[in-house]
Amino acid sequence: MQNKTREVVLVGMFAAVLAVISQVSIPFPTGVPLTLQTFAVVFMGVVLGWKRATIALVIYILVGAVGVPVFSGLKGGVQALLHLTGGFIWGFIPLAILSGLTLKDKRIILTYIVSLMGLLLCHICGVTQFSIVSGRGVLDSFLIVSAPYLVKDILFVILGVLVGKKVRIRLVRSSLL
Repeated sequence: MQNKTREVVLVGMFAAVLAVISQVSIPFPTGVPLTLQTFAVVFMGVVLGWKRATIALVIYILVGAVGVPVFSGLKGGVQALLHLTGGFIWGFIPLAILSGLTLKDKRIILTYIVSLMGLLLCHICGVTQFSIVSGRGVLDSFLIVSAPYLVKDILFVILGVLVGKKVRIRLVRSSLL
């Protein structure tokens, strides 16, 4: 019973941390803000593993969908998920899954590669939804909402894996995971 309680607390805590980190946001003219969400999602995946990270992310999305302002810029509601940048929120799901997939593998390079594949899927979701909602072409959408953020997001993936691995080791040693 104690392990289940610990799991519920960890998942809820990481969903809450993502909600808080999502508010660290710098607006850009493209409509896609500069945020720390990519780092937070990768970190969550690496620390919790793909199953718990995905559950935490789904909780975050559901809380936001019912109107609680947890998305960047204090946005909430279904309209935020269906708007120009909502595809990136949906894209966090494959990012969390892939970032946490190599949890038991000792090869950190594999975690980087798989997490970067998750980032690619996240950007594909974001560009696709932006293209559909805005009526712009896919290339134009990529140049507006993905290309300007790629270097930052790649760095956040690297940082998320690096910090996440260190935190996970400490949590395991402390018997908190």
